[in-house]
Amino acid sequence: MKLSEPVVGKAVRLRSTELADAPFVLGLRLNPALNQYVGPTDPSVELQEQWIRDKQDDPDDCNMIIEDLEGRALGTIAIYDIDREQQRAEWGRWIIDPEAPFVVPFESAMLMYHTAFYQLGLQSLYFGVQNPNQKVINFHKGFGSRVTRVTDTETWFEFDPACFQAVLEKYAAFHAIKI
Repeated sequence: MKLSEPVVGKAVRLRSTELADAPFVLGLRLNPALNQYVGPTDPSVELQEQWIRDKQDDPDDCNMIIEDLEGRALGTIAIYDIDREQQRAEWGRWIIDPEAPFVVPFESAMLMYHTAFYQLGLQSLYFGVQNPNQKVINFHKGFGSRVTRVTDTETWFEFDPACFQAVLEKYAAFHAIKI
């Protein structure tokens, strides 16, 4: 699925992933400093382009590029496995260039939640984080995500519009979404 238009914040925006983004996405996924917690990826740009093409045609998958306001790509994020009946989806595929400004994780998550709840009309997002990835687990806990289960390998979270509203109120000075 493609967004009708980018979702713009104070420092970054989210836009739909395009075929031309394949080398950038592949570079993130193949970067040893970033791919410790993502599944294996074939190094073929052509296969990455095909994957992007497939996701663009999938109404239950919204892949986005995180970029600064000048258009420099900084990372990826996605909402996928959208269940319209249950009004919920999983989110992830969140990989950010280590050279990106410190505000990028915070603002990209805010923009993604805004997209999920206000543009896609979802009522719940869930996601799992591998247990050794404590930095990301702590980020989500600090953001108000609710832990729903912990397995030997992953911690699972849920986030809904009430959680998002609490984050908006907590960080009102940093409210970054231009609606």
